[in-house]
Amino acid sequence: MKKNSAFFLICLLIIILAFFVRFYNLDYSGVFLWDNSYDLMKIHQYFKEKTFTIIGPISEDGSKVFSSLTYYMLLPFAVIFNFDPVSTTIGAAFWGFLTFLLILFLVKIINPEIFLISAFLASIWFPLVETSRWAWNPNLIPFWITLGLIFFHWDNSYWRKFLAGLFFGLSIHNHYLSFIACIVFLLLSPLALNMNKKPWKQLIFLFLGFFFALSPFIVFDLTHKPGLFLSRFFYFMPFQKSFNFFVFLKELNSNLIEVFFYYTHNRFFIWITLFLILSLLVYDFKKDKKNLVYILPWISQVLFVTFLKNSFSHYFLPGLIFFFFYLIIPRERIGKIFAKVLISIFIFTSLFTVFSQIKNNPYVFYGWKPNIRTVREIVITIERAIKENKLNNVNLAVLGSVDPNTYGWKYRNLLLIRGINLKTRDEYFSSDFLFVISQLPEGELRKDPASEMANFRDGLLLNRWDINDTGWSIYLFEKEKK
Repeated sequence: MKKNSAFFLICLLIIILAFFVRFYNLDYSGVFLWDNSYDLMKIHQYFKEKTFTIIGPISEDGSKVFSSLTYYMLLPFAVIFNFDPVSTTIGAAFWGFLTFLLILFLVKIINPEIFLISAFLASIWFPLVETSRWAWNPNLIPFWITLGLIFFHWDNSYWRKFLAGLFFGLSIHNHYLSFIACIVFLLLSPLALNMNKKPWKQLIFLFLGFFFALSPFIVFDLTHKPGLFLSRFFYFMPFQKSFNFFVFLKELNSNLIEVFFYYTHNRFFIWITLFLILSLLVYDFKKDKKNLVYILPWISQVLFVTFLKNSFSHYFLPGLIFFFFYLIIPRERIGKIFAKVLISIFIFTSLFTVFSQIKNNPYVFYGWKPNIRTVREIVITIERAIKENKLNNVNLAVLGSVDPNTYGWKYRNLLLIRGINLKTRDEYFSSDFLFVISQLPEGELRKDPASEMANFRDGLLLNRWDINDTGWSIYLFEKEKK
């Protein structure tokens, strides 16, 4: 009885910890950049216009269009929190926490013997925490893949296999590159299924669910030539122009280092992790090849990304849960030790990252600052100034700061939600007023050679607002009188 009570108490503490690291301090350390403000603006538009569409996030270069599933997953939180900049980040935290709970259920049905250590890892592991504090379409991939693996392993019923395939397919709505890990797993799934009870019917329902999830893309592309989703994605796929085996090996090595650094954020443990993974692969190859079904989607994801011109950490997210699943598979003797040591390494390294992640998040690219709280204050201040002074013909720029987006998309999108429509980048020379968001003092800002300042450099400074103690300021210039 005491043992059960202690187990329950530890589980409760781990769940509270997972909730805390996903929801705490989002205003200060949650990730928010121009992509997130654009998404919030589109969610607001869809809500106000009562629009139902398949068109969702668009890549920054405009080459890829993703499904609107992400928008509808985040919409309830945007509405509840009145389209505040933090609203969709709270939504991301909700889905991240739900993913954590699903991972607990997955461990329970796969290998309850290592439930506590696996649950502790899931509560603080760097990639799972990061994706839970950033409202970005790829970060919802782990939710769907976890759900897919649960329904795949729950039992052999046909409808659960259909739902498993559907959930794997829905991950592709969040990012196309999920297709690689998911299709590899589906193709290998006969090796994991119980082959004693009509496996081919189970496979049919599994693939039916998968293609049902993809059918909106197919229907849309066929009815809107030349297509917007799958056809456009494959057309713009950034493959390397030529293949060189030695360059490929070099890039593969770089990608493996990037992935394991993402998992550990420790250069020393990268090599230990690589060694242990290779050891575990050799063990499973000798003892139980069926286990390799769960690591091959992860390997395939890394290999495929290596063929691309560029690689980013979110390109590897579709393999994350498959990798986690591979670690928790029941094994004997040395195989069990390898897996537990790997889990322990990820826990140990996460202890050095999780608190800074939720405090000030030094892992965020410096050009994505300022934080959500500061962004909100800037937007509210500009809105108030425009309305109170009845300003017309107003423009905005972000100069003399770490933010590389001088046009200020982040602020423009949020102001648009509030009904403030500013002049465009082609209208700086004809604008009468200019708000400048900056980290520079006025004197240095006036010397900025940016073309946005051309008509305002010697103009009258109507007001200046310093945003608390953040180092960010807002300047309101009136056009130079000539």
